[in-house]
Amino acid sequence: MYLCRVKYREIINILQKAAAQVYDPLEANAIARLAAEELWGITSTLLVVAPEGECQAPELDSVAERLASGEPVQYIVGSTEWCDLRLEVGRGVLIPRPETEELVRWIESDHRGRRGLRVVDLGTGSGAIAIALAQRLRESHVTAYDISEEALNIARRNGERHAPKVEFRRGDILSLPAVEGLDIVVSNPPYVPQSDLATMHRNVKDWEPHTALFVPDEHPLMFYEAVVDFAISSLKSGGQLYCEIYEHLAEQTVEMAAKRGLPEGEIRCDIMDKPRMIRWTKH
Repeated sequence: MYLCRVKYREIINILQKAAAQVYDPLEANAIARLAAEELWGITSTLLVVAPEGECQAPELDSVAERLASGEPVQYIVGSTEWCDLRLEVGRGVLIPRPETEELVRWIESDHRGRRGLRVVDLGTGSGAIAIALAQRLRESHVTAYDISEEALNIARRNGERHAPKVEFRRGDILSLPAVEGLDIVVSNPPYVPQSDLATMHRNVKDWEPHTALFVPDEHPLMFYEAVVDFAISSLKSGGQLYCEIYEHLAEQTVEMAAKRGLPEGEIRCDIMDKPRMIRWTKH
């Protein structure tokens, strides 16, 4: 335990060495610097202007051990920056991804300038999508559902900080009753086939909640079927459904929705040129 003062550069070296057991050198360095800044205020600027600076870091051993175990740095510091928001995260919720920001921006672009929209977010997790939309769509009425009470507790705290009017409710995507008159339904449900588990990075498969990630190989679209059915029964005419999707099942997701009564799904690729989002409009 580091009870005495420790040089900034030594803290970075210790954390980088720990993270390098899990990540490549560049990523390990970025993670070490992020942890040092968040936990002890050691900014990049401070490392330049005061390279021999020191601080107390009594948790340094513990943090290094956690990084070496593959625990995501966001869980260690307890928050993440996403979509211009500082969101609390923990083991009960997925860490919001950059590609999900693209989904939010798509919705914002489509509905900018409209007021009083009724929005439902299915499988909200940390509340990221619901909160971001509540901030961007003025005077909107946003309700967010999740089956996990642990996730909802985190989402509510995020909501209190950033968008107090968002309503968080417990509900199972697979059996949620219709909510009539909605303008927007959005969902980023579990979509990774269970067979992908073996190839995933340990910081994901060993730490992030599997119930929010994985679906059975034999029924990979189970949540999308439920989301589409909910949207068909809940959206008003002209209302829209937006989903983040599994890149390898984009066309199958569009076909499934068309068979259930929601045709003309529009696929959009993310910044990595992977099919990542779909939009449907109810006619």
